[in-house]
Amino acid sequence: MSANGLVRRGTRLPHVTLAGTRAFVVSMAPLDEQRRIVARVEEQLSAVDALRAAIERARRRSASLCRAVLERAFRGELVPQGPADEPEHAPPPEPRGAGGHAHGARSS
Repeated sequence: MSANGLVRRGTRLPHVTLAGTRAFVVSMAPLDEQRRIVARVEEQLSAVDALRAAIERARRRSASLCRAVLERAFRGELVPQGPADEPEHAPPPEPRGAGGHAHGARSS
C-alpha cells in the first residue's frame, strides 16, 4: 500500500482502499458559514423561480398579442383606410381572362 491509501493491483489502475478512505481528511466550512451559504442559494433559487414565472407570463402575453395583431390585420384595422381603398367587406374583383372578359363569360 502506498502512502496516499492507493493500492496497485494487476490492472495497473489505482484502487481506493477502506483504510485510505478513512485516512482522507475533508475540510468543511464552519456551520454558521454553511447556513449562510444555504440561505444565499435559497434566495437565488427563489429569484430563478420568480423569473421563470415572469418569462412564462410574458410568453403567454406575447402569443396573445400576436394573435390579436393578426386578427386586426386580417380585418384591415391596423392602418387607416383611405377613400380609394377597398372596404374590408368588399368581395375580391373577378379575375379577367384574355380580351377583358371575366372567366366563363363570352361575348357572341
